[in-house]
Amino acid sequence: MHLGFYGSNNGSVGFSLRQAAACLHSGQGRAKKALDELERLRFIECTRQSSFNVKTKTAREWRLTTQPMDRGAASNDWKKKHGSRLEV
Repeated sequence: MHLGFYGSNNGSVGFSLRQAAACLHSGQGRAKKALDELERLRFIECTRQSSFNVKTKTAREWRLTTQPMDRGAASNDWKKKHGSRLEV
């Protein structure tokens, strides 16, 4: 996913479940679990859901919380306290 980030596109990094499965050399079930875990631990945040219809097929777009946004520093959400425990 980080290979899709090129400095100014954070928040619109396209990365699909199929791409994740290919990177992990696994099935889509394992890839989904990996993406869900990254999202739960707040390393990534979905900014646009995927869309599949007859005319278009678009992958989800993501924000990487470890990388800076177009204006400003990285949010580092993964370091922030979530609920009653710190997830690091």
